[in-house]
Amino acid sequence: MSSSKIKILFIHHVGILGGSSRSLFENIKILQHYNFDIHVLLPEGDFSKLLVENKFKVITLIGVSQFDNCEYSYYRGFRWLILLRELFYFFPTIFKLIKCKKKWGKFDIVHINDITMSIISLIIKKIRLSENIVLHVRAVQRRRNNIQKQIVNFFVKNFVDLLICINKNVSKSVDFDTKKIIVHNSYQHTHQVYSKDNTTELAIGMVGTLTKSKGCIDFVKAAYYCKTKGYNKIKFLLIGGSVRKNKNIFLKNLLNFFKLDEDVYDEIITLIDYYDLKSIVKINNFTNNLDNVYSKMDVLCFPSYLNAPGRPIMEAGFFRVPSISCIDNPINDTFIDGKTGFSITPGDYKSLANKIIYFYNNPKKRQEMGLNVYKLSIKNFDPLINIKKLIKAYEIFKE
Repeated sequence: MSSSKIKILFIHHVGILGGSSRSLFENIKILQHYNFDIHVLLPEGDFSKLLVENKFKVITLIGVSQFDNCEYSYYRGFRWLILLRELFYFFPTIFKLIKCKKKWGKFDIVHINDITMSIISLIIKKIRLSENIVLHVRAVQRRRNNIQKQIVNFFVKNFVDLLICINKNVSKSVDFDTKKIIVHNSYQHTHQVYSKDNTTELAIGMVGTLTKSKGCIDFVKAAYYCKTKGYNKIKFLLIGGSVRKNKNIFLKNLLNFFKLDEDVYDEIITLIDYYDLKSIVKINNFTNNLDNVYSKMDVLCFPSYLNAPGRPIMEAGFFRVPSISCIDNPINDTFIDGKTGFSITPGDYKSLANKIIYFYNNPKKRQEMGLNVYKLSIKNFDPLINIKKLIKAYEIFKE
């Protein structure tokens, strides 16, 4: 790479403002103040609009072709049908990559923001968009050595130059020969201490898209369980919205038939009505003002099926908010069971409810865990510390 500005293209796989989008935004907001000329290719959506509003150079497309071998979402049964979507996106992806080269020229680095897009590394090298490819790994990978893993391994081994894992849990699941490092996700915080003086109510929150994999249905069922036990002063708040762009009923029913529909917004509304939970369960649209969200929260829930410490756990930590999550054998760089929160089994809404009730009945323990998670967040998720690690990783490509 030359001594002038480092020209870098980030390729992102979703247009919504989910966890991976927020993580990318945190990074490029800071990188732009260093010696980087930043460009982004991603699907059109709320995130692409945010990037344009912030004056980033953006090209959008209908979708990026992917191949998924993550522990939760790997292909099996009807999920193999998802490959039809990836085939549909394949040629538009090639076309937009060529457009990037024609409009912006060759890049010093192409940073692919999720390993599910590893297949496009071949295209990037073949059209000579860049000689240097960085691939982010954001979810635990399936360890079974089958054809799916061999396909991902082929692209990573032959076309990717550096892997960046978001934590030790993810890194442990990645056993490719390619060089890898850990750079944690970050959150730009103010270090302001927010006082929570309401001792009679407990505010429980979930932050993110309302999908099956995030455990949103279990969250609502836990609210009902708490209500049946007489805990009416525990309030539940879902911050997020539907991920379904197309409201076509036929498409929704088709996806449901093949068990491929992740969006559970309608089911949540139905459950809230059925269990008469409107007084204790609220749904708010996602907001960029997360400081205002976490400052009013006492406990975060992340009862996902992804076996990963999601980004909200880290974000909430800066506000001294402990969490209840679903992580097998969590590693202490992101979550410490019994110290920064509690880990439960995915799908066990009664266990989730009982942990919520524990926090309600033990405010001093809740404050103790809140302080522990704050210290962990300051140590591992500070954006200035992590951006230096990322820049140092990019330096391996210097001439």
